[in-house]
Amino acid sequence: MYYFFCCRKKKGFDWKVYVQRQINRFNKELTEDIHKVHLMCLLMRGRYLNQVCNNPVLRGVALSLVPSEMSKVTVRKFDVSAHTRLMNWFREAVSIDLQLAEDAQSNLVQSLMKGMETRKVANPLEYVLVYLIMIRCLGVRARLVTSLQPLPLKNTKKVENTKKINIKGNPAAIKKPIKSKSDSKAEGKLDTKSKKKGTTGKKPERERKKQKASKPDSVSHASSTLKTKNKNLRKRGSKVRPDSYHDNSDVNDSDEDFEPENVSESIDCIRGHVNRPYRIESAATQPVHYVVAYNEEGEWKDVTARYASKWMTETRKLRVDPEWWSETLGVFRCEEDSTEDEEIKANLMKRPLPTSVSAYKSHPLYALRRHLLKYEAIYPETAAPLGYIRGEPVYARECVHELHSRENWLKEGRAVRIGEEAYKMVKSRAKWNKPKVDPEALDLELFGMWQTEEYIPPPAVDGKVPRNAYGNIELFKPSMLPAGTVYLKVPGLNKVAKKLNMDCVPAMVGWDSHCGFSHPVLEGFVVCEEHKDILLAAWDEEQEIQKQKEAEKKEKRAVGNWKLLIKGLLIKERIKKRFNLMEKGWNLIMYEHHAFLLEANVFKKESTIWHTKPVM
Repeated sequence: MYYFFCCRKKKGFDWKVYVQRQINRFNKELTEDIHKVHLMCLLMRGRYLNQVCNNPVLRGVALSLVPSEMSKVTVRKFDVSAHTRLMNWFREAVSIDLQLAEDAQSNLVQSLMKGMETRKVANPLEYVLVYLIMIRCLGVRARLVTSLQPLPLKNTKKVENTKKINIKGNPAAIKKPIKSKSDSKAEGKLDTKSKKKGTTGKKPERERKKQKASKPDSVSHASSTLKTKNKNLRKRGSKVRPDSYHDNSDVNDSDEDFEPENVSESIDCIRGHVNRPYRIESAATQPVHYVVAYNEEGEWKDVTARYASKWMTETRKLRVDPEWWSETLGVFRCEEDSTEDEEIKANLMKRPLPTSVSAYKSHPLYALRRHLLKYEAIYPETAAPLGYIRGEPVYARECVHELHSRENWLKEGRAVRIGEEAYKMVKSRAKWNKPKVDPEALDLELFGMWQTEEYIPPPAVDGKVPRNAYGNIELFKPSMLPAGTVYLKVPGLNKVAKKLNMDCVPAMVGWDSHCGFSHPVLEGFVVCEEHKDILLAAWDEEQEIQKQKEAEKKEKRAVGNWKLLIKGLLIKERIKKRFNLMEKGWNLIMYEHHAFLLEANVFKKESTIWHTKPVM
């Protein structure tokens, strides 16, 4: 009988694919780093503009411009109607003259000062800042809100829009092409709040495209928010300003209904939009990436969810890692405003359900069963669906829970209750040393948080610390420490305990994956509480002994090296005298008491007593 073995040829290493993969990885990391750096620059640019608005000289000049009837209004009585009157007066009193941009000064403070004196500003950025200064000088708490447009993480297509722009004082309409690419423009807006309650309203500002000479990173769109008890506001027709504005007539205005109290209003001082955040968004550079609000104290807060209409579907995918962004904002993060957060969440919940199945994937509010991951499940099983899409029920994201096996729940310091049945069965991961009989079998039991309880380890008995089959104790959480024991993070404590015949167990605090495998991380030791003082005293004594031994060892090594050096020099001198050899260029000077110190064996820790010098 003959046997034929057919061996598949081993695929060789493809260097071309490997190099291309490394290039793509480098380009991706480089693009992300550029995005982060640009974002931080724009973030600090907005903070600088906010600090300029706190200039006391500018505030004094702005206060002198306010009408006397408006300056007499107290902060408590500065409601929406008073704010609307001030905004209407400001829109009539202050105008934008594009011709001033050619002679614009490099100093922003001086430019604002000149603009308030002449009541003509060079660009929409200054228009917004002047209005913000005027609001703050009246005692109203206002925030400057900017739309940051850093270089994108991914390449986006450029879309050109052409629209007519009417300039006050110049009835001619100017056609201006606007590219909706993600360039380095910061779009700004401001929001005002009444005295104590800190709910914020925002308005995006957009840097206008410069035709000739204008300031970089200018912010053009303005809006203000303030607390009010009035719910319905009359929309005022806005005068078109010299900036690029998108005007979408299909914007859904249903989100402008708020509670009668604790409401923040978004007011666009350029267009006269009140409480229309998504209409403000339509005038900003698309797509919106980051919207940050700066308060009077210099603190900032991310309010993108308030102004980005596509926040739950597209906007979040355009942003950088949330952990990095949250850490970056943590430097000057303002205190959490629960009222505003609840308002934003309520507005998001009022929005209609997405109409496409793909929009539900990773959606922050809704979920479909088809998009659940391997270790996720809907709980409770009887959860009522919020709606249907193509006959498939839509559940709230709050009903999606993460499941774990018994071993993984133990890593969280929790144990599955006795008698609980697995909520879900999945295929376990294959192990190289334990092949599965049936690779397709659902043999891994998964449990939810509601099926677990806090893990209570067995206590220490008779001076013995409980341990697992591998001789260590699992201490993933502080609550997993057995009763009657203490955790000591002291190196080498097990050696001292062994000499004293006391129980000392290494603590496994986690896992580390390297070399293709998971390895336990051992850190510190667990001992009985009654042995703690004895072991620590013995460990301190052992450390002193070790230090003394190390010092003696170091001294012995130094003496040995000196002996070896001196012996070599003596041998060299004897050879030179015996064979009448004269060294050219160098003359070694030796002192006679070297030999005496060497014979007396007292040559310890002395400085160098020989030296060489060239023969001149």
